[in-house]
Amino acid sequence: MDHYLPGYSARPEIDWRRAALAVTAVAALELLLLVGLGIAYLGRGWFHNARSVHARTPAAGATRHAPAAGAGRVRAVTAARRVDTHPLQPRARTPLLVLNGNGRPGAAGAEAQVARAHGYPVGHVGNAKRSDYARSVVMYVPGFGREARRLARDLHLSVVTPLDGLTTGQLGRAKLAVVVGAHA
Repeated sequence: MDHYLPGYSARPEIDWRRAALAVTAVAALELLLLVGLGIAYLGRGWFHNARSVHARTPAAGATRHAPAAGAGRVRAVTAARRVDTHPLQPRARTPLLVLNGNGRPGAAGAEAQVARAHGYPVGHVGNAKRSDYARSVVMYVPGFGREARRLARDLHLSVVTPLDGLTTGQLGRAKLAVVVGAHA
């Protein structure tokens, strides 16, 4: 016995095709939206870095003028992070604090000798509060990130970070701190 159903098609595959196309279109739109959001969120640091490198690179034929006397440091401040634009301080004007973070006697003294051989003035050599540092770390006060990266290259270290666990008062007149870990 046959019954008539309103809305029933003799070719149901057409309805399924339309539904499949609609679902595919919605999924493709969602994918594009997610990719766009991912690029916007994750690419923010990449694009910022490209802008800051472009901003620091002088244009062809441009001359660079020295700042006026007493101008001090000039900093470009962005919403995400600070980019220091002051001239790189010479090694002789970048005092260090060297701390032993691995517990081996003499480790900080040996690292201080290497730093002195590169021309850095070492203000104090001592022990860190902890002696479980796995890797050596170069820490810096705000505005001395470039000097810290140079020191890390000079000492063949790979970890560079802003002050963490130390205060500027503990540094004294030092601008950089090296905490000697178990592995360089």
